[in-house]
Amino acid sequence: MDNGFFQQITTPMQSASGLMVNMESFMKQLETAKNIQQWKRKNQTNRRKSRNPKTKI
Repeated sequence: MDNGFFQQITTPMQSASGLMVNMESFMKQLETAKNIQQWKRKNQTNRRKSRNPKTKI
């Protein structure tokens, strides 16, 4: 193999590795955001129900 081959591919490989790490972090943050959004929606629904209780006679 050419002596410069590994020197030439080192930087692109490091960039690709960095992208994969960033993607993993992004996916974790996205999952956290979805969970928070679901929690907020659930709490808003519960608050509305508690403010406007339906009374049966």
